[in-house]
Amino acid sequence: MASETKELYKETLRDLAEAAGLSLGNSGSLFRYQRSTTVLSEKSLKQKEYVVLHPFGSGEHRSILGEDLQELLLELKKRFDKVLLSGSKADFEREREEVKALTKDRKVVTAEGVSMSDLATLIEGSALYVGVDTGVSHLASLIGARSLVIAHSGSTVPWMLSYRPATKLLYRMWGEFHPSTSREDMPRLCKKMYCFERVAVPAILET
Repeated sequence: MASETKELYKETLRDLAEAAGLSLGNSGSLFRYQRSTTVLSEKSLKQKEYVVLHPFGSGEHRSILGEDLQELLLELKKRFDKVLLSGSKADFEREREEVKALTKDRKVVTAEGVSMSDLATLIEGSALYVGVDTGVSHLASLIGARSLVIAHSGSTVPWMLSYRPATKLLYRMWGEFHPSTSREDMPRLCKKMYCFERVAVPAILET
């Protein structure tokens, strides 16, 4: 799920979700999808005992890669039974060598090649979703998963404000970190398209 971040926001997100085979729920705020009955067992995952990590953004400046990804994975493996790496086909192809090295550990598996409805099932079945600001993170928010979303440089205020209130946001602006409860301050703090700064891994782990 990817789109031009200068376009408007909830309408674009709705169109992307529906194009991926999801439909609006009765409340108008959640999406319905065909839940898989087999994908968790296929990935050797136990309900609510694993974390989904989506570290890939549209570019390196919006992603968690290299030593940062290794540091984050190391801590998540201590806290959860397994870590499921989520990403697009292009993400996994671009980072093939790194992903290959990471998945030598049996506690790390990937969602490579799954359908959108299977991915939604995997996210909903997780104990926690952690991801950079991207389409998959919006999906996690829309289906009501317990989520932590990280804004990196390249994220924009209108997209961040499109997350549901229950989604925890972590962002850094003008050298300071802000709790998710201060999301209403984003338009006041940022008067231009791009204001967010990179979030270091220790800050993610402390959240």
